[in-house]
Amino acid sequence: VKDLPKGKVLILDIDGEKFKKNKFFWGHDFVLGTLHNFGGRMVLHGDIKAVSQNKYMKLAQKKPNLVGTGLFPEAIGHNPMYYDLVLEMLTADNRVNLEEWIAAYAERRYGYQSQGAYQALSSLKNSVYKKGSDMVDTGCVMLARPTMTAEMSAPFAGKLEPAFDLGRLVESLKLLYGEFDNLEKSDAYRYDLVDLLREILSNVSLNYYRNVQSAYATRDARAFREAANRFLELINDTDDLLSVRREFDLQTWLD
Repeated sequence: VKDLPKGKVLILDIDGEKFKKNKFFWGHDFVLGTLHNFGGRMVLHGDIKAVSQNKYMKLAQKKPNLVGTGLFPEAIGHNPMYYDLVLEMLTADNRVNLEEWIAAYAERRYGYQSQGAYQALSSLKNSVYKKGSDMVDTGCVMLARPTMTAEMSAPFAGKLEPAFDLGRLVESLKLLYGEFDNLEKSDAYRYDLVDLLREILSNVSLNYYRNVQSAYATRDARAFREAANRFLELINDTDDLLSVRREFDLQTWLD
C-alpha cells in the first residue's frame, strides 16, 4: 500500500487505531472510524468522554491526509446516548462540553427538563461509559451454552466479568426510576429503564452462576439445587423484563 500513488487510495481505519501502527498510512488519505459494536451485542459500553473530545478534529489539524471520520458498527439499535453523541460529533467542528450536552440530551430524549434524569445519565460516564470502555464487549453467562466452566457467552465474545462498578449502575437506575411520575409517558424513558435494568441483571447473573459452580465443586447437593433454582429464576425474570419491549423481545426477531 505504501508504494501506491498518493490520492489513489482511501483507507478506512475502521476502529480508529490502526494509523498509530502504520505511520499514518504513509501519507495516503484515510478515514478515522469508530467501531464500538461487535456482532450486535447489546452490552452498554463506550468512552463517552473521549467521543466528546472530537479526536478527529484534533488529529486532522496535524495530518492533512486525514480526510474524514465515520461510524462502522456491526449493528445498531443499542446504546442510544453513546450513538447520539457519536453521530453529532461526525459534523462537529470542535469538542463539546459533555455535561451541557448530557443535560440537553436528557431533555430532548424525554421531552421534559428533569434534574434527576440528567443526574442519572451523567452518572453513566462513571460506569458503563467510563474511560477506556470503547472496545470492552463483555458477555452474559445467561447466554452461554450449559456448562460448569463457562468463560464466555459465545465464540469471540468478551469476558463475563463486568468492566465497571455495578453498584454505580444501580445508583443510576435508582436516580432514573425516581423520575417515573414525571417521565412515565416518555417511551424513550421506559426503554432506558428496561435497558439499565437489563444490563444490571446481565451482570448479576454471573454471581448467581458462581454460586452454582461453588456448590457443584463442593458436592453440596442442597446448596446446588438452591443456587441453580435462583439462577433459573433470574433467567425467567430477565425474560419477563425483556418481553415488555419489542426491541429486546425474542418474538420480534422470530416474527
